[in-house]
Amino acid sequence: MAPDELAEGRPQRLRLILHAGFHKTGTTTVQRCLQDNQPLLSPHLRIFLRNDMLALCEAARRWSATRNPVDFALFQFECAVLLEALDADDPRPVLLASEDLSGHMPGRHGLKDYGAAPLLMKCIQDTVLELQPAASICIFYMTRSAPEWLQSCHVQHLRASPLTLDAEEYVRQYAASADLQAIVSGTAQLSASAKISSAPLEAASAHRLGPISALLPHLGLPAAAIEAMKPVPPANTRPEPEILEELLALNRSGQPYSQIRIKKQAVLRRSRVSKRPPV
Repeated sequence: MAPDELAEGRPQRLRLILHAGFHKTGTTTVQRCLQDNQPLLSPHLRIFLRNDMLALCEAARRWSATRNPVDFALFQFECAVLLEALDADDPRPVLLASEDLSGHMPGRHGLKDYGAAPLLMKCIQDTVLELQPAASICIFYMTRSAPEWLQSCHVQHLRASPLTLDAEEYVRQYAASADLQAIVSGTAQLSASAKISSAPLEAASAHRLGPISALLPHLGLPAAAIEAMKPVPPANTRPEPEILEELLALNRSGQPYSQIRIKKQAVLRRSRVSKRPPV
């Protein structure tokens, strides 16, 4: 932004970055890193995590499951509400970081893939440009190799849903959902006014800062701020095989899921305690 434009009081040109997923590609680790380093990053970046835009994330998930026009209109409305609340005089870029912006993870509510994600991203792009035609938009996805991603999704479903499929059957039924690059390409086709980027989790994880390292080039942060950032340990690590067997057995037990959920929480809590180093 040129100094004369600031002096004339013209609106700042919004720079919006969307880190929209995918689930099970290091997103929780990225978000925890952003949260833990927020005091360091806030002078340079406006950060919105899931809890900062809960209504928008929930509207995205709902429409991905229902494909109801009313739910899509609600998503568009929540997007406009969030964007209109931004301070137009604040020159810092805006980062929206939540995998739920791409809708539910495949395997939930009968979803076989991320087919809703490109349409959700287009809605955000169109809403941004309607409100601020000069805005710059970047949509970033983290991808992951199909075998590892499918296995990780299966583990997540065992943790948080009543899934009764074992890993082999889950991989067979949901193999097509692992073509994450097809969703990236679909987003690029629909959101032609935005810059679309992706990076493999496997490469980013080797960096000192972990998965967030792939997102950093899109944020415009000073080198000194990046250098000062502190890494966080990987989040949502995979439980031991025997723990996964217990979770699957509970899901197959036929008990009311309200009871199963409580028992699964106890199993996972026991697993976390067992991993703690001795004091």
